[in-house]
Amino acid sequence: MRVLLIEDNPDHTLLTKRVLERADGDYQLDCASDAKEGLSRIYQHNYDVILCDYHMPGLNALDILREMRKRGEDSPFIVITSSGNEKIAVEAMKQGAYDYVVKDFSYKDTLSMVIKRSIERYNMKKEKQRAEEALKEAYYNLKQTQEQLIQSSKMAAMGQLAAGISHELNQPLTGIKGFVQAILMDLDKDSPIREDLEKIEQQAERMDKIIKNIRLFAQKAKFKLEPININQPIEDSFMLLNQQLRLHNIKVEKHMKPDLPKIKGDTNQLQQVFLNLITNARDAIDALNKNSGGIITVITDLDKDRQGIKVVFSDTGCGIKKEELSHIFNPFYTTKSPGGGIGLGLSICYRIIQDHKATIEVDSKVGQGTSFILTFPVIKDEAKT
Repeated sequence: MRVLLIEDNPDHTLLTKRVLERADGDYQLDCASDAKEGLSRIYQHNYDVILCDYHMPGLNALDILREMRKRGEDSPFIVITSSGNEKIAVEAMKQGAYDYVVKDFSYKDTLSMVIKRSIERYNMKKEKQRAEEALKEAYYNLKQTQEQLIQSSKMAAMGQLAAGISHELNQPLTGIKGFVQAILMDLDKDSPIREDLEKIEQQAERMDKIIKNIRLFAQKAKFKLEPININQPIEDSFMLLNQQLRLHNIKVEKHMKPDLPKIKGDTNQLQQVFLNLITNARDAIDALNKNSGGIITVITDLDKDRQGIKVVFSDTGCGIKKEELSHIFNPFYTTKSPGGGIGLGLSICYRIIQDHKATIEVDSKVGQGTSFILTFPVIKDEAKT
């Protein structure tokens, strides 16, 4: 047990040393002859207990104690006072000292007991603090879980609504496409309205593809791994959100390598991951409140070993604080304001990525942006060497 004695009387320093040498316990005593030296030792070393004579030149024991607490030092602090000054010692305890011991004939018998008692109090205090922190965290997690369950119910209802709307839209859209194609078949090649009708047909095809993507996203598909090109679910995700990104004045830059080897993936679940990353990027850019908007960049390419495909989603948004980075994949954890999420959560993304035997990392700087780096193993037969 490491003990610091702050004492300007060399005779009492020697007495304390002898008392601790004979006491029941393994004590290692360091000594300081003035307050300045004492504080320096406290800041440089971790002491189990600090003994301090009340009447020190310059700073007294209470001054030293206050300086310690300002620096966040919480080691057990015991005031040593002369006989007849017990009131001073009690006042010191009110200020944060753990105990006191009197310089009298009982000193050699009580010192070790007071030290052990102070350390027990210190340990009890720390255990109480840990219990309170654990209780606060449990309450916070319970509250977050409740809010997430409510949000999940909302998202389930929205999924059913999306599926219903896509079904209802599909019927009139099929009619529009059929009528346009029928008119085109009857029109002369040189007709002045042919070009307009062909544009209508193209936009109808685009709407049809969007509806199919909405239906795919809304349905509760079983997890099924099959050979896919990773670029396709990324493209489909951007197709769903392109108009929304334009409204938010967000530019999309794609650097997607063609002819990549295939991976084993579930298109529906990967699309959920990419939709979540894109909407998170959108929200991060919006959080900066810049009229100029921002940029979302997506890159796909083989990794250095050419045995995996690296997918990088980057944004020029608000970024994530360093202390929050280790928590963003935890269930029910969010850095957004209440009501700011879309319900898919990075914890779900993390699970989906794990199911694909892939990895996900994050790099972020506050005020500059965030990058999510995903690496998927390629199908062995398709790995390029």
